[in-house]
Amino acid sequence: MTSLAVSDAILCCSCSYSAFLLLQQKTFASDKILPATAALVGFILMSLASFFGTLYYGFSPIWEDIHRLFTHAATFLALPLIAGAYAHLAWPLNWHKPMWGRLIIAMMICFEIARRFQAIEATYTVIGIISLFVILLVGIKFIRQKPTFFVYILVGSASFSIAGLVVGTHGYLAGFLRLDLFHYLLALGSLSLGTGYFLFIRKQRKSHHLSI
Repeated sequence: MTSLAVSDAILCCSCSYSAFLLLQQKTFASDKILPATAALVGFILMSLASFFGTLYYGFSPIWEDIHRLFTHAATFLALPLIAGAYAHLAWPLNWHKPMWGRLIIAMMICFEIARRFQAIEATYTVIGIISLFVILLVGIKFIRQKPTFFVYILVGSASFSIAGLVVGTHGYLAGFLRLDLFHYLLALGSLSLGTGYFLFIRKQRKSHHLSI
């Protein structure tokens, strides 16, 4: 469907923009580069899923399998990776590369268990709620020092929550395909979370230089 191709393309652009911001790693403090890379992987997975969705819905059904593959990957990995990166801002996790690798492996195991028990959607909902709750806690921690940062988090978390818990992906809502609305909300949420994270860690580096 043309509308789904368009909404997926907009989602792809939003996630790609967030990924582009997080590629500017020369502007980050050294201890922020690894978690920023984890968030970058999350946004890239979402970007690829929506890119192949655009090809599938707009051009040819031959892209269906690869679209489904990246959709599952983004569904189970993107938000946990982004949430982990946000958590690193608020709490001294001291995660090294092996820890991020274990997080990815844990999410892959969750997917395989969910697939075997035919509970993929329910498992994704639980993972999404936990991830967004962690991100929101980070925003609350900095609400007084960085109110704009909290607004970015609030908009991003609300967009993802409404997309997953209210809109869904099947059927119509007020005459619109729910999947279209789902894509648009994810686009807004990705843009907000990506931009907010980038501005936070970029400003952290500037503050560090000023203190020196």
